[in-house]
Amino acid sequence: MLRDIEPEVILFLSTLEEIRIETDTGDNLTILKDSTTTPEVAIVVEGNKHGSAFFTSDSFLVCNKRFNKPADIHHEKREGIEDREVSVAFPLNEGSAAGGKIFAYLPIRSDTGFPFLINADFILPSSREDIQDVPWNYWLMECVADLIACELLPLLKKRKILLNVRFLESFANRLNNLVYDPEDLFYAIYAKVREVLKNEALLPTNDNSFVSARDAVLTRSDAVRSLLTDIQLGMLLRPNVDGNATLKWLSAAITLDRTPSLRKYIMDSLEVEEVTPAMFARRLSEKFLSSQTDEWFIKFYKFLSDQPALWSSSGSVLRTKPILRLKDGTHVNPPQETSHPTAYFSVGPTTDASLSIVKWEISQDEGAYDFLKALGLQESDLVAEVVETVLPKYKQDFPTVSINDHLCDFAKIERAYKTDSREKIERLLKALRETPFILAEHANADSPIYLRPDQLYFGTDALRMYFEGNNLVSWVEIWKEQNDNLAYLQKCFRSDILGGPRGAFVNLDKYPPTARELFKDLEILDSVQIERKKADLQGNVTIMSQHGKHQRGVNGFDPNISVDGLKHALDNLTLEKSTFIWNHIAIPNADCIKGFIEKSTTQNYGNSRSDEHISDSLGQLLIDTAWLPDTDGNMHKPSEIALDDLPGSFKKDEKLAKKLDMPISQNQIIDLIAPAIGIPPDILTQIVKAPPETIEQIESLLQSSSESTFIDPSISQAASFPVNPVSNPERREKQILLELGKTPDKEYTEKLRSVRTSRNTIDPKTWLSTHYTNDDDQMVCQICQEEMPFKYRGGNYYFDAVEMLKEYFTKEYEAQFLALCPE
Repeated sequence: MLRDIEPEVILFLSTLEEIRIETDTGDNLTILKDSTTTPEVAIVVEGNKHGSAFFTSDSFLVCNKRFNKPADIHHEKREGIEDREVSVAFPLNEGSAAGGKIFAYLPIRSDTGFPFLINADFILPSSREDIQDVPWNYWLMECVADLIACELLPLLKKRKILLNVRFLESFANRLNNLVYDPEDLFYAIYAKVREVLKNEALLPTNDNSFVSARDAVLTRSDAVRSLLTDIQLGMLLRPNVDGNATLKWLSAAITLDRTPSLRKYIMDSLEVEEVTPAMFARRLSEKFLSSQTDEWFIKFYKFLSDQPALWSSSGSVLRTKPILRLKDGTHVNPPQETSHPTAYFSVGPTTDASLSIVKWEISQDEGAYDFLKALGLQESDLVAEVVETVLPKYKQDFPTVSINDHLCDFAKIERAYKTDSREKIERLLKALRETPFILAEHANADSPIYLRPDQLYFGTDALRMYFEGNNLVSWVEIWKEQNDNLAYLQKCFRSDILGGPRGAFVNLDKYPPTARELFKDLEILDSVQIERKKADLQGNVTIMSQHGKHQRGVNGFDPNISVDGLKHALDNLTLEKSTFIWNHIAIPNADCIKGFIEKSTTQNYGNSRSDEHISDSLGQLLIDTAWLPDTDGNMHKPSEIALDDLPGSFKKDEKLAKKLDMPISQNQIIDLIAPAIGIPPDILTQIVKAPPETIEQIESLLQSSSESTFIDPSISQAASFPVNPVSNPERREKQILLELGKTPDKEYTEKLRSVRTSRNTIDPKTWLSTHYTNDDDQMVCQICQEEMPFKYRGGNYYFDAVEMLKEYFTKEYEAQFLALCPE
């Protein structure tokens, strides 16, 4: 019973501050009202029921207003009453369930559906279940409507967080049900609120302010909302209003998905326009477009890129609108067909053409350009413009193109390079490669120097280090100190008098980021330029091919290889340069250091002869120059230093070391000898480095082990080498290949050193003993072809079975072993 009491009743009892109820069973309920911060009123409810305590606290914004009774309003139960006070309370607590309640000082058993509480001196039936349908109650409801629209909503607006989209969605959900029922008791609220919202700034906007419905605009498109400002909205939707009408976008939170009731109420009851992309396109006029800035047109074109339905077909709405801004500020419609263009792309800000040219400041934006191109605009033969009027300025002996003018020229070049015509692109690239039009780095920014693409590098850290002291920067400073004739210097450099094939860095700081791709297509390099001929499929490099005179380099050897800046780098060595030359120039081009040139009088190289050659510009320089450092930084010629003695930054490359005739290191010697004598390389290394006393112990051990063998005096030193004639070499070859295919692969197990774990079914020593014993039962060494000098006491020959080229053969095949005498 206690919990069934409506605590909110105390809100509307002005003289009552506390309600206290106690029962015979010990249950109690206390309702307290705090009106000290009016219009905000707090209600505290606490009590005890069946031994369980409870406590709640709620706050409300309460509006009260007294209205004078009209003379035509009467009711027998209210005789002599000339005015009445009505109240509305808005719950402030999140998720409050108090909304929708209605009171006639005491609760009425019905729900209004509104997100607030209503109180008035309504005429009620004895059951208090509803409000009677009498003029007195209709008058009081008009008073309530006035209080809501004129007092409550402005009060909520003062507290911005309260007059929000969530509240209005709940409010609109009830108002929409009253639209078509003027006889409804609550219709007065619908009518009065609509009147006030239309004329008073009470609707939340996208910029966190408020606007009346007559000045509000709705849209579902974020792109449209960001494209049009308040003033632009007025120009678009109120073109005939004197002065600039200011309209405002309603809050972006008002959407069909999230607030369907509010959106319906705003559009149907408040008659607010919704701007869609299609509606926006239909409303566009030349007056509106003429008032917009170039920057707005760029945004406009980017917006249209995502709205192809508005312009893609010839019958689209925007094909009939003057949306193209020309160079002179006028506007024309887009072409209906691409074969009949109405405007062209500009080739530069100073283009003088009789054609209608889209304004340069707009079309140079990449997004705007892409849209205009998709719309059907064409270049006015931009490639011809660049080749015939732009590039010739740079071919003069003393070009005087300023950096600013050059950047405008370069923008034209980039635009021309975007043409769809492959033929035009090839023509443009050919002209660009032949023209010194690219700005080079140098110290005097007021006197630009322009070079051809094939004279330039990208300024990477590695290239700056390699070319240090050998680029245009150095030449400029030297010449300026001598005669200050920068123009003459530029002419000399452009004529290849200075430097090598390339001698400067492109000044990328002056160009837009997109320039790098064009420069790459023009073959500006980010690595040292190396000119060498490519080998054919057989690895041969054609050097000469004339009637009766043919020459080719074998195994990729090109004796005429050329490396840009190599001599200068070798003459001005640093450790970094030496490392760079070894790792990035010498190793990749080791085939061209020295090699064989095959010469013949016939094209098929019959009866040819071969001679070894060293290339002049690579091999001779690298072999004759002291450019390889030891670990102390001292430079040596390749013939003076072993591969293992180079610093750790040098990649280990045996092939290059051989090409440079570098001496064999102790480690390499050990690696060669160890397999032949049957001692692992790591053990042999320890023996070589062992102290004298250890060597003496090893010699003593070897002498004691030699007692197990003896020299048979009956052995003749002149033995015949065993011969196994092959009657059918082809069949023998097939048989060997068959046997080789059946043999197992070599297998190794990772231990402290590599130990082979696989073996063939035939022991190599048994196989060698069988095949290299002659008819006189003499076993012969395969190298010296003499009889083995030692035998075991059992009569078997002592010999070493040495596996050859095991790093190249991966099969366990006994024929890969040699029978060698210990000598």
